[in-house]
Amino acid sequence: MSKYSTIHRRQSPSSSPITPTTGILAIDMAKYRSMALLCDYQGQIVEPPFVFGSHATGLADIRQRVTDHQTQQGWDHIVVGIEPTGRYHEPIVRELRVWGWTVRVISPNATALERRADQRRSKTDPIDLMAIARCVLNQRGSEWPLVDGIPAAIRAISRSRRTVVRQATQCKNIIRSILDQTLLEYQGFASDPTQKPVALLNPWTQAGREWIETFPLPEDFADKTRTDLTVFNQCRNLGFSEDTLDQIWMAAQRALPLPAATAEVWREQILRMYTLLGHCEALIARYEADLEALVVQTDALLWLTTPRIAVVCAADLYGELGSIERFPSAKTAIKLAGTDPTVHDSGEQHGRYGAASREGNRHLRAAVTQVGDSLMAHPRPNPYFVAFADRLAARGLSAAQVRVAVGNKFLRVGMAMLQQRQVFAPPTWDGPPLAQDWRKKLRYARNRARGEETWSRLTRDRRAH
Repeated sequence: MSKYSTIHRRQSPSSSPITPTTGILAIDMAKYRSMALLCDYQGQIVEPPFVFGSHATGLADIRQRVTDHQTQQGWDHIVVGIEPTGRYHEPIVRELRVWGWTVRVISPNATALERRADQRRSKTDPIDLMAIARCVLNQRGSEWPLVDGIPAAIRAISRSRRTVVRQATQCKNIIRSILDQTLLEYQGFASDPTQKPVALLNPWTQAGREWIETFPLPEDFADKTRTDLTVFNQCRNLGFSEDTLDQIWMAAQRALPLPAATAEVWREQILRMYTLLGHCEALIARYEADLEALVVQTDALLWLTTPRIAVVCAADLYGELGSIERFPSAKTAIKLAGTDPTVHDSGEQHGRYGAASREGNRHLRAAVTQVGDSLMAHPRPNPYFVAFADRLAARGLSAAQVRVAVGNKFLRVGMAMLQQRQVFAPPTWDGPPLAQDWRKKLRYARNRARGEETWSRLTRDRRAH
């Protein structure tokens, strides 16, 4: 127990203490009509729950109520506990901090545990407010600054990009499911049942997409000859070999017929899905261009010197982390991501580590896991992290645990890189230099000039450091 200095393990030592001269404001956020109550350091309610609007007039009402009681109670400091809902709380938190009040963001999980500990099955706004106030008294919540500025813009674009990527994946899955019912052998053809099926074309290349849009059904080959396929291939400059065209012709001839009504539905569905997929891909490209233009203006440019870390991967992680000044250590960031392993140590069992806690920011957790995947991806994984992963695998960790551990390791290394303004050069690596040229990872020449300005600034900071 010597490593613990306080029973309040979830609060950093720099957090504001609760004293007899501290007033506590609990806020339960909603989109339009939020609620708040005011109490003292003993939990005695001095202002019963009241409703306020999520705008300047509503905040002015809160400030007036708090100021009146501050004079009567002799408070010299106000600590606010706010339970977030979506992103409605962020403008409120910024304004309250401008006033000099300490704001703690309380996780909904923490307030749920407080209600459960109070043995209350009911859930009302006043009960939630009392649970939030008790969380403040029990030193729950975080006082970390919000993600602002360029990191906030990167986060917004990165999350939007991931949403569109999921939509594009859904389009691809629908197209594959339709091909399963129309011309299955586009995705896997074998002239002999004992052979392993091989895809005849790639549905996501320009040539494969154009072919499937023209010949999505077996019936489309009914009035064609084998020579017609060669002519179409040459006219459209698709680049399919004659062997591939022979296999496509064979697959079409032996495909099972489709009912006329169903066939037309599948045809329209494939064309619509390809159209939607094209829109998604164009939007993804625009998002990635915007991310690159923003990343080259930030310290995350240093991460691009890491093998296997590209612009999108760096943007996802940097946008969720924000400024590293928000965290006293990399361990705190790992806990926020919920990728820290759970520990089971009781009685005769000592130091047994379990699965990741999966508490905290799910977006940051996804970014850390994505980094772990990227660093270990073949054909050329990052040698430093491969050596680290091999040591973990030798200890019996599963592939999933190794992937998360590699992401955590980069979080530690990456935060040190930003603090020291250093390129990727781990001090424990005794092999050849691994740092790569960040310029080669940019797709747009117009961003290189901005990147050079940022690189010059980081170089000056490194020399000063």
